[in-house]
Amino acid sequence: MSSSSSPDAVPGDLPAEVVALLDQPRYETELGDPVDVRSVRVACAAVENPDPRCWDDEVAEAVAGSVVAPATSLSAWIRPLPWSPSEPNPPGVLPLHDELKVRLGLPHAVMSECAMTFHEPVRVGDRLRGRQVLRSISEPVTTTLGSGRFWSIDLEVRNQHGELAGVERYTAFAYEDVPPPDEPFDAERFSDDFDDFDDEGDDVGDDVADLARGDAHEGTS
Repeated sequence: MSSSSSPDAVPGDLPAEVVALLDQPRYETELGDPVDVRSVRVACAAVENPDPRCWDDEVAEAVAGSVVAPATSLSAWIRPLPWSPSEPNPPGVLPLHDELKVRLGLPHAVMSECAMTFHEPVRVGDRLRGRQVLRSISEPVTTTLGSGRFWSIDLEVRNQHGELAGVERYTAFAYEDVPPPDEPFDAERFSDDFDDFDDEGDDVGDDVADLARGDAHEGTS
């Protein structure tokens, strides 16, 4: 997918209110507390990251002007807390993604790709803010999961100076409920098919057939 949707690339069947979301910053959030050295080192310790810019104050000061956060923790600094007294039910990590699912009637989704681009390092003391931008959305697509659409959302993170720290791009496939099969499941036919694989002296076929019929075998778990 392209990084941004041009007018020619916008599917013609999209609702106008969804088209209006393209390339528009949404859901701006700001970290209430500054990035702190303890949290930086906890994040590094969790994955045994030995980067001296995170652990050695002298090296960090010489190289980056301060201890820096590991690059892969970028969006962690602007994610909402799972609970707080003032907001016991915070929004999800990607509310723009959730909004698109509702607007397009696509209740299920999987993330198919996440790409990260790093710019200015995140330093101890930074106050970060993020925003989400819908960059592209596909024509209707049918996959083995069902019928739906792909879309890409950028999560942009900036520091208190307005400098871009990095971008996480999420590509998702959202899809509708798969209709039930035309024919109901036939347990007897299913068990008969497995009986064909039951060689002499091998009771695997019988076990599977009995399970399909709902019978239980003593001594099995």
